[in-house]
Amino acid sequence: MHPGYLNNKLDALSKKFDLLRITPHGLRHTFVGDLLNNGVDNFIVKSLVGYAETSNMIRDVYGHTNDQTKIDTLKRLEEYRNVSQND
Repeated sequence: MHPGYLNNKLDALSKKFDLLRITPHGLRHTFVGDLLNNGVDNFIVKSLVGYAETSNMIRDVYGHTNDQTKIDTLKRLEEYRNVSQND
């Protein structure tokens, strides 16, 4: 497969459906970010994407939290504190 083939296909789809341009690397970032934001273990993510670096590197490079993840985390923390206070 020619190196530009996938970029050309993604560009054509972006134009056809009036979407923002995305690259294969951008798709990789989205995939890894979605896995991390859904609590998938760093080592599993590492094995899925064939990344040779440490799992901390994956979190540092690809781990972009979204607002819903932040809200969910704070809710879990609040629930934990409420349970701890009632014990």
